[in-house]
Amino acid sequence: MDIAIGRCWKGTAHLWCRWHVLRTAQAELGPIFTFGTNFYNDFHKIINDMLTIDEFENAWAQLLVTYKLQNDEFIQRTYNKRKRWAKPYNKGVYCAGMTSTQRSESANFMLKTHVPRNSSMNKFVMNYNNLLLARYKVEQEAEHLTKQDVFAHERAWPVEIHALQVYTNAANMVFRKQVDKSTRYHVRTTSNPLVFLVVLDKAKQKERYARVEFTVQRRREVVFLSVIVVTTAT
Repeated sequence: MDIAIGRCWKGTAHLWCRWHVLRTAQAELGPIFTFGTNFYNDFHKIINDMLTIDEFENAWAQLLVTYKLQNDEFIQRTYNKRKRWAKPYNKGVYCAGMTSTQRSESANFMLKTHVPRNSSMNKFVMNYNNLLLARYKVEQEAEHLTKQDVFAHERAWPVEIHALQVYTNAANMVFRKQVDKSTRYHVRTTSNPLVFLVVLDKAKQKERYARVEFTVQRRREVVFLSVIVVTTAT
């Protein structure tokens, strides 16, 4: 499949569904992987919550030591293929939310409601276009409702006011949660007026592998910022 994708869709990223990668985890690891155990929670935190490569690598190494899994074959196989499924290695790849079979199956179900299983190619194209039109109608309705609704705010940062103008209500709620998360950080100046330190509040409460301090540089010619260095908690 890798060869076929590379030839037919050059530039396409071929990633693995995490559900398929981990579906045999309980059979391979045994009782330690039971839902609710410390290992289960720690393992899924690494799978779902790590956003940077160094966090992932440090957390994975700590997991192996804590649960004495350095020589486990399943763990080794899973780790060796991490660039296929681990979030930190694919942050720049847009997947439309399809990182698990559950999400992709939802898309498949949507497709099947418009396209019969045994459709000919021309009918497939016609029905697929009908699906796109149906989805477009849903999006238009969501945008219309957003314009009609008056969104109540306990606060309204300028960036949130702008978001209300470009997002639907559902997307805006996701955006507001990210804005709320950003308030957990302090911004500190440095001797360089173009460089700032962004430091997590109560950093000592985070795990040792967690990133808590970011060095951010503002480019002279553009408005946006770029993170260039990050240090970890000690």
